Order: sequence, then C-alpha cells, then structure tokens
Amino acid sequence: ESINYKSKIDLESDISILSISPSLFNENFNVHFSTRRNLKFDFIMSNSSGQIVANEKIQATEGFNTYQFTDNDNLKNGIYFITIIYNNQKITRKVVKS
Repeated sequence: ESINYKSKIDLESDISILSISPSLFNENFNVHFSTRRNLKFDFIMSNSSGQIVANEKIQATEGFNTYQFTDNDNLKNGIYFITIIYNNQKITRKVVKS
C-alpha cells in the first residue's frame, strides 16, 4: 500500500513528493518524487520522540526520482517522520514501521 499525495507540496516549485510506498514498512520504503532541476537535498528521518535516526544528502536529477530507504539499524516498530529539506524549506511525511 502506498500513500499518494493529491495536492503536491512544492519547495519553491523545485521538488514534490508524489508518493511513499509502502506506507507501512518492515525493512524499506520508497519515496517517489519529482524535481524541476538537478539538486541535492537533506533526507532526515526521526522517531516519534523527535530523535533523528537517519540523515542523508540525496542527489536528485531533473524529473522523476525514487529514493529507497533501507532499515540497516533495526528500528523499533512505530511511527517515523521523514523530512526533506531543500533551500531552507521542509516537507514532512509520516511512515510506520511494522
């Protein structure tokens, strides 16, 4: 199951999250997004207490992109928030590890 975002949230119209699948993940999930140009952004994942559990710089190319997050740290089951930061703007979405 994936979550599709009907109203895309744009960071200065340069990047949009299209979907996250699966929304309930065990070991990994994919973030599908599009960009209007080549760019680099920060991918941050935090737990429900706000503790950062992943922090990566992602290079994206113009057009459709997919970033796959793989749980190499054996995260506990629960709610997590992924945040994409680009140009001092943020998009945050929820995922659940089961």
